[in-house]
Amino acid sequence: MEKLLAYEDRAFADDRVGLASRFFNCMRISLDEIPSASVRKQYGATKGPSILVLDPSGKELKRLTGWSTSGSKLYSSMASVLRSTRKMNLAALLRKENAFLKRLDDLYWKIEDAKFDRTELAKRKGKSAERQMKKLDKGIAVLESQYEQAKKDEDAFLRKLDGEASAADN
Repeated sequence: MEKLLAYEDRAFADDRVGLASRFFNCMRISLDEIPSASVRKQYGATKGPSILVLDPSGKELKRLTGWSTSGSKLYSSMASVLRSTRKMNLAALLRKENAFLKRLDDLYWKIEDAKFDRTELAKRKGKSAERQMKKLDKGIAVLESQYEQAKKDEDAFLRKLDGEASAADN
């Protein structure tokens, strides 16, 4: 079991693999749970675990076999499959997705900081505190609107990629 966990850490702990997996349909299959001996034989490996990259119809595009598969090797394989099947550059997609995630993260923490400031300001009394509270409430509303728009922009980006992928499959 330890060997399997070390393998999974080596293959999947690479941040690029985690982010790249958003552009693939990924699943984990345990060969022990497949009742058909012929299917187990088709997807099984004799030299340790296998990672298979399949197209939407189930055709195998890439297979990484063995206990030494690394995250770097898996990422390179994902990139080559995407380049050959979709004519897309995975590194460019990840840069765009990273930009969306950074923007969302920045806005999230600005909202949280402003809400904390609001809680602290609510402890104060007087006209000045009321004015500052109104100003802060407006700022929070603007940040929340920007955050929702950023989520919509990322969603549109991902839907566009899904549409391009579906068109390429047909």
